[in-house]
Amino acid sequence: MTNEEYCETHNKLMIIAQAVSQLDLDGFLTRIQYAEAMGPMVDPTFYKETAGKMKQTRIIAEAARAFQSTATNALNKLKGDVENEPCSVDRATS
Repeated sequence: MTNEEYCETHNKLMIIAQAVSQLDLDGFLTRIQYAEAMGPMVDPTFYKETAGKMKQTRIIAEAARAFQSTATNALNKLKGDVENEPCSVDRATS
């Protein structure tokens, strides 16, 4: 991996971590659970058409919630860290 690729990956990871840490995934998953419970009664046809996509979305949201916890903890440890400049680690590997 080149230094440029490293920096790009680093920067994208920081963006993803910050974005996911701001999501209300508990609220989102609660809405999905409600839709899964009520959907078959309220609109069975629509539910049948969308249940598969909703299940996959729930799986992604559950994975994001696990990542959110880890990322939030790591981001909190990085706050105020002078050494946490973008791509600071690549200097040690060059």
